[in-house]
Amino acid sequence: MPRPPGEQLAGPRLCVFCGLPGTGKSTLAAGLARHLGAAYLRVDAIRDGLFQSELRLGDAKDGTYCAARSLAAENLALGRPVVADAVHWTAALRHPWTDVAARARAQLLWIETLCSDPAIRQARIEARAQSGRKSWRKVGALGMDPVEHADIRIETCGMPPEESLAALIRALPDSAEPGTGLG
Repeated sequence: MPRPPGEQLAGPRLCVFCGLPGTGKSTLAAGLARHLGAAYLRVDAIRDGLFQSELRLGDAKDGTYCAARSLAAENLALGRPVVADAVHWTAALRHPWTDVAARARAQLLWIETLCSDPAIRQARIEARAQSGRKSWRKVGALGMDPVEHADIRIETCGMPPEESLAALIRALPDSAEPGTGLG
């Protein structure tokens, strides 16, 4: 939702990553959080923590996204920029972030990661599946709703992670804008 002309942001920037597994999303989100000194909220880590608890959760997807948004709101209220890292498969999972940003008067920046070569995505997923993450067989054929309003789209195929991160940082809107939390 665009801000009215001339409205100043009072809070820091909220950078929300989305993209299919194996597109470089977590690598770039963690790198951007380090670069910005931002809180880094990774939905996979929240889910892993919930599954390690004694709760019987079944499908914890909704709860992990809710927890990430609550943590984001707390950090934004403290004046900290936030980087949120999740697939965000559906528009319904993405939409509530607009409310988080609006309540904090933060600028919401959507960052979509892409990898147009399925073989590269598959190799990335298979490499990390050895450490207990989901295999290509489980996530390779999954799709996601189109991300219609991405502020930044970054193609990660054919670029080393550090070059992708440098390209992402260059693509960020003017970091000198007051209240963005960047700079």
